[in-house]
Amino acid sequence: MPDLAARLSRLSPQERQLLEQRLAAKARRPASGLVRRLPGEVAPLSFSQRRVWYLEQLNPGTATYNAPNAFRGKGCIDVQAFRKAVNLVLERHSVLRTAIIVTDRGEPHNQVADQWDAVEIVEAANEQQALERIRVSAKKPFDLARDLMLRALLVSFGMDDFAVVFTSHHIAWDGVSKGIFYREVGSIYDALVAGDAPTLAPLAVEYADYALWQERTFSGEKREKEIAYWKQQLGGAPPYLDIPLDKPRPAVQRFQGAKIPFQLSANLLDDARVLSRLERTTLYVTLLAVFKVFLLAFTGQQDICVATPFAGRDEEPTQQLIGFFINTVILRTRLSASLSFREVIRRVRESVLGAQEHQLMPMDMLMEILQAPRDLSRMPLAQVNFRLQGGAPPEWRLRGMELTPLPLIDTSISKFDMALEVASVEGESGYVEYNSDLFAEQRMARIPEMYRALLADLIAAPDVPLETAPSFKAIGDLSPKRRRIALPMSTSRIRATVHA
Repeated sequence: MPDLAARLSRLSPQERQLLEQRLAAKARRPASGLVRRLPGEVAPLSFSQRRVWYLEQLNPGTATYNAPNAFRGKGCIDVQAFRKAVNLVLERHSVLRTAIIVTDRGEPHNQVADQWDAVEIVEAANEQQALERIRVSAKKPFDLARDLMLRALLVSFGMDDFAVVFTSHHIAWDGVSKGIFYREVGSIYDALVAGDAPTLAPLAVEYADYALWQERTFSGEKREKEIAYWKQQLGGAPPYLDIPLDKPRPAVQRFQGAKIPFQLSANLLDDARVLSRLERTTLYVTLLAVFKVFLLAFTGQQDICVATPFAGRDEEPTQQLIGFFINTVILRTRLSASLSFREVIRRVRESVLGAQEHQLMPMDMLMEILQAPRDLSRMPLAQVNFRLQGGAPPEWRLRGMELTPLPLIDTSISKFDMALEVASVEGESGYVEYNSDLFAEQRMARIPEMYRALLADLIAAPDVPLETAPSFKAIGDLSPKRRRIALPMSTSRIRATVHA
């Protein structure tokens, strides 16, 4: 695995030591019990799937949870080998051909298709027409009760020119799934065009086995410990982050959004890594801490909750599975402008470590336990999201083909009021994602540079009060009067049901 070897060679001594410690701890961990379920044993939806399914019922017929990935191709592609390769991956990973139907009791239930064809092949007159077909396919909503959870559209528009888009639904797919899918489609395709039989190692378990294991694991003492932790951590937190808006908040969230790409320089990322090592933490924690400081300056609010995804693939058998393993957790940090950045890092690190130890808690259950306000106009508990890209996007390779990723397909969706995704590799783009029903593009376009400036200021002087950083005041000036439009009817804080 040359890619893995290259990544390991770039680790600093401190990072290598941390990796070795984590691997040693993992080796001491007892077997999880994640095994194949018995014949005829029905698996439930996973916790993450249930949440997405519920949100889809509130806002049906949209592309909110579409995950499209498109490529431009040059070369004479074997269309039949391509079709067979994609469909064999769906056979191997049944979660991609699992519809979700509702039982007589109103509960969601898995239904696996035994016949399928996920591939559509069409022709276009020219490249522009081909790209338009790609965009339309990427934005086409899924019917969770009837559709496959992944579809592929291949559009040819010349002798050796084509474009392809894979569009999956998030209920069956996450970022790791993307790399697995590309690798397996490429391996099967290459074998078929060479006249060989595909030879992928059999999977130890399926995603449905994981869903059943998860339900059984989150019970008894484990469940009570998770509940106790999150009551203590989020009890009394503000239900809303009061971000200054440019437009009145609609009564019902429409998930209309836009993205603004941005990059961090190699020098800035290297400086952030140095400070992270000095603080015995990760780049993720440092960049999240900067975002928390940004929100402190932007909103004037000192008790800040940010949603963030955890991969959820701690069990070894899950590493080779396509599926939706991500669980969104809420990270709360109490801040003030008089703190130093080092202190902010330490507070954020503590909340991240605690959340990692208690990441099984389903979001829906957490909402009920904390009696979070039900508000159709915004996401519960946290309306801002932070993500870190761990590396370059996975590549897709086919024998004899030149494949180039097409620019980010903007499906005009934002699940949160605002989200920040930071790329940790020079040359890769992160982005600011925002709800276009709430914010003007002109103001959101200033956020990337504000974040870069704040990161540079805080790294350069991590021991002085936050309020002394030149960029801290400039961020507050994004909305000079910090005007609030359409304030929530109640500013009561989330109640922790400590006596439940």
